[in-house]
Amino acid sequence: MRRVKPIRSALFVPGNREDRIKKAPRFGADALILDLEDAVALPEKERARGTVRRMVEELGSAGQTIFVRVNDFETGLTWADLDAVVCKELYCVMLPKVTGPEDVKRCDTIIEFLERKHGIEAGTVLIDPVLETAQGMRQAMKSRSRHLA
Repeated sequence: MRRVKPIRSALFVPGNREDRIKKAPRFGADALILDLEDAVALPEKERARGTVRRMVEELGSAGQTIFVRVNDFETGLTWADLDAVVCKELYCVMLPKVTGPEDVKRCDTIIEFLERKHGIEAGTVLIDPVLETAQGMRQAMKSRSRHLA
C-alpha cells in the first residue's frame, strides 16, 4: 500500500511528446501528469501509451512523482491505457469524467488485477477521480449526504 503525499503543484504533459516529458522535471512541480486523454489525438493514442510507459518507468525510478491521466470509460480506451501504464513506478492514475462511485470501483478492480499481474502489491497505484460532469457532481453530493446523515 502506497503512502499518500501532498501534491502542491502538478504539470500536465502530453503523453505523445517524449521530448516535453523529459524536460518537464526541470520545472520543479511536485508531480507530472502524463496525459493520454485530451492532449493526444485518437490516431496517436496507441503509440503514446508506449511512450508514457517508458517515461513512467524512467522518471519514476529517478524519484519523480508520476500521474497518468487515462481516457474515461465511455471512450472504450481505459482498459488499454491502464494495461499500458500500471507499473511499480506509477504513483497515481487520474480518472477523468467520473460519473459515480461505480467508475472508481471499476478502475480500482482493473488496477488491482494489473498490479497482481505485474507482482506489485495491491493498492500501490492510487486513483484520483476527476469530477467533470454534472452527473458526477450530483453523485458525489448524494454520496456525501448519505455519509453525513
